This record gives sequence, C-alpha cells and structure tokens, in this order.
Amino acid sequence: VDPNGSPTRSITRKQAAGRILREGDIVLERSGGSFEQAVGRVMIAGPDLPDTIPTDFQRLLRPDRDQVEPAYLFWKLRLDWLTGVTRDYARRTTNISNLAVPDYLARTLVVPPKHDQLALIERVGQLNGAVDQAVDEVEALAALHGSFLADVFGGN
Repeated sequence: VDPNGSPTRSITRKQAAGRILREGDIVLERSGGSFEQAVGRVMIAGPDLPDTIPTDFQRLLRPDRDQVEPAYLFWKLRLDWLTGVTRDYARRTTNISNLAVPDYLARTLVVPPKHDQLALIERVGQLNGAVDQAVDEVEALAALHGSFLADVFGGN
C-alpha cells in the first residue's frame, strides 16, 4: 500500500481507531471495476505504513491470524481477481462495477493448515523473486541491445 497521492479527509480519533491499516490487513476494492478490468483487486498492508485508512470504495479485511495467514488470504483473493471469480459477484451501476462484498465474502474457502499456508507463501515469494530477476535481466539485455546497435551503426 502506498498512500502517496491518495485523498485525505478528517475523521475523529474514535472513527480512525478501528480503520487504520495494520501490517497484514487486506484492502479489497469494492467499487471501480470496468468492462476491461474486474472489480475486486486486493492489496496487503506492509510494515512501516503511515496511518492510512481505506476509502469508501474499498473494504478493510482484517484476517483472523489464528485461522489464516494474511499473505495466504491475499494471494487467494488475488487469484480470484486474476481468474475472474470476482466478476460473478459484480453488479454494474452506470459504467462502474461494484462488488457484492457480503456475498463474495460469504463463500466457503478451503484453508490448509498453517504450515502448508506458510510453505505456499514461501513458494510464491520465491516465484516472485525469480520473476523480478528475469525482469531485471530483460531490462539489462534491452540496454545491451541498444548499446550494441549504437556501436555497430554509430550515432547518425
């Protein structure tokens, strides 16, 4: 979550107490999808986040850590969005999709034991690391390609 550039508004301390994001909280997009992009994107709050409260177009999910690892739930919900599951729970008003959050969250989710959740989270982290490394290598190869062409064909 990056709060830079987000809208700000005044609320009371009492209102803020239960809404300020904590590490591991998940923010679910409940409004804002389009024909091209399904509603239901998710993000997970990381450490050292300044005081941030989701907007009215988002829903704060605070996983019960005794039942589910926040990162496991995040990746499950992200998969729902990527595979279009959230479209089944979307309602359109004008050109904006709204997620029927109560129906979407009422679904039964299979949650493996904690040690399996942690193992899956670690595997996803390894895959993300490999993807990041591949992206870095592609960028380095593109720069090398441009440099090679400049050497071979000169300036103008």
